[in-house]
Amino acid sequence: MHSLAMTEYDRMKSVLVPILEGWGFRQVEERLEPDVFGSAYTQFSSGGLSYRIVWDGKDGCGYIQSYDDGEWVNLKASAPEARPNEFEEFLAQMSAVLTEHKAMGRPHA
Repeated sequence: MHSLAMTEYDRMKSVLVPILEGWGFRQVEERLEPDVFGSAYTQFSSGGLSYRIVWDGKDGCGYIQSYDDGEWVNLKASAPEARPNEFEEFLAQMSAVLTEHKAMGRPHA
């Protein structure tokens, strides 16, 4: 499962990082936990807003989170492990939710 989890995490990043960087967000932290079910996250910040791309290796699911009132909040879309075409659909949903959230200009879900 570890290699699959990292593959899914890398796929999430390949879609979501260019969106965040296009808005001027910069990576401020990345944590890879190969010994903790392959969990990982990357944090991006800009202008008072922060987002994280998260892979929960234990649950086999990816999330995009925003930082609000001192805690990380999952945005409404997620990307569970799935067949490649299904995973791509989940990534498209995550991209749309991230874009909608950013357009609202507020740091919460």
